[in-house]
This record gives sequence, structure tokens and C-alpha cells, in this order.
Amino acid sequence: MHSSEGSVDGQVDVPGASLRYRLAGVKSDLPTLVFENGWSASYHYWTWVQRELAPHAQLLFYNRAGIGGSTLTSPRTAASLSDQLEAMLVALNIRQPVVLVGQSYGGLMCALHAAQKPQRVRAFVQVDGTPDRDHPYVRKVLGVTKVVTRIIGVMTRLGLPDPIYGAAAKTLPGDEGEVMLRTSFGSPESMRHAFTELDQIDEFRAAIARATSMPPRLVITAGKASEPKGLLGRILASPKKARRVMEIMEEAHREQAAKNGRWMSLPHTHGGLVFEPAGAKATSAATLEFVRSLR
Repeated sequence: MHSSEGSVDGQVDVPGASLRYRLAGVKSDLPTLVFENGWSASYHYWTWVQRELAPHAQLLFYNRAGIGGSTLTSPRTAASLSDQLEAMLVALNIRQPVVLVGQSYGGLMCALHAAQKPQRVRAFVQVDGTPDRDHPYVRKVLGVTKVVTRIIGVMTRLGLPDPIYGAAAKTLPGDEGEVMLRTSFGSPESMRHAFTELDQIDEFRAAIARATSMPPRLVITAGKASEPKGLLGRILASPKKARRVMEIMEEAHREQAAKNGRWMSLPHTHGGLVFEPAGAKATSAATLEFVRSLR
């Protein structure tokens, strides 16, 4: 266990896994905020958000089983993911209901935990999250993402620069980006588990659909289309495709928010909402305002 900029990193054993985590921030009258990472990422990518929110609340970041150095010792299921989250909170003596915050695929994970552990989740924030329901166009994009990510894995093993995740990591402060690349995107073991997790998306969505009620949520949509860079970037998201995905995401997000929460759009790209200082500041401000409104 070690400290990093006022935070403490550690590892905790839970049923079927051993989870790496970071505890930061200060105890206050606000609920503990628990962060769900985007697909295949480690918690280091929340660094800008951590800096914004640490003065206001206790923050818990962690890597799901099998990803980013967290180990998996039994088969992953929708139920086991939420059980492991609950066990981690108990082990860290976090007894009160928490607010979940998740970006991209992590937003879907927030909905999963809220559906399966309603007594533990006070509310949740989905930051340009993967939609709770299936959409053929989004499914196609996720399929392309898998292909491109496998190509990047081969490039990395050959010593070639990562044109997508490597560029994003450079926007993070200190060595957080390098650690993220090494422990998640650059780790064959971590990526193997990340692909398996992505293959279970239908199971996760089915569990969400079975929920009879959900706690309040804030749904944030990226209001700026990502600008693809390089050949692989354009294959993954051409300008036309990026705009189409943004339109579909907004429609899905509005539908999600209409049921039990509120929706808003921020003028940043999908990754920029977390990876870049300005986007992280806007995301943090919106999250903080929402959490305070729960009192």
C-alpha cells in the first residue's frame, strides 16, 4: 500500500477476486463517490477528476476483477461484479449508501450495480455511458473497437507506439498515464479479461432490465464529436461515424434520464470528459452539484 498525492492505493480480497483500489479525498457530509472505469481502463485515468473532487468528498477508485492488476479467481457474472463491489466497500468500512460515477462502459456498470444493489447505491452518474439498452449501431462500433484494440496490442508487442490510448494517456499528469498504459491497455492479461467483460454486455443489460426501480441518476452526454487522428483513428471513428454515434448516444441518454433522473450535455468529447483538464473540471462540477442536490 502506498500514497499518491494525498491518496492511498491498496488491494483488497473479495469473493472471487482481489481488487486494486485508490482511496482519496476527505470525509464530509456527502456520500462516498465510487468510480467505475471505462472499458479496459485502470483507475489512473480519473486523475484530473480526482483533483477536482478530492477537496469535497471521500473518493474510491478501483479496477474491476481481472483488469488493471486486479485478479479474478472465479468466473465473472453480472451478480459477482456487484457482490465484489459490496464486499470491497464493507472491507474498507464504507457503510453508508454511495454515489457511483462511471464513464463510458463504466456508466453501464453503474446501472448494473444500481439494479442489483439498490440498498447500497444512493444515486449514480453516467458520464457519456454505454447505453443501458442495445442499439445495432453502437454494437457495431463496439465490434470495431475490439478489432482495432487487438491491432494496437500487436503494435505494442512489436514496440510500435499506440496511436489511440497512448495519445490519451499523454494528457494525464505525472506518471499516471504511463501506469495506466502499463497495467491495463499494455497488459495482455488485463486486456484478455477486458474482452471477456465486453462479451458479457448482454448479460449485464439483462440484469439492468430486470430492475423494478432505480435510484436517481445524472446522465451526461458528450456534446462534441471526437476528432479521429491517424489511420487507425479514422477506421475506428470517421468524422461522419463519430457524429452519428454522438446522436445515438444522446437519444439513448435522454431516454435513460427521463425515467429517474436528469440529463445534460457538456461541450467536450467522450474521452475529454475525463482525460482532459477542462472536461474533467466540467464533469466534476456537474457531479458535485448533483450529489449536493440529493441532501
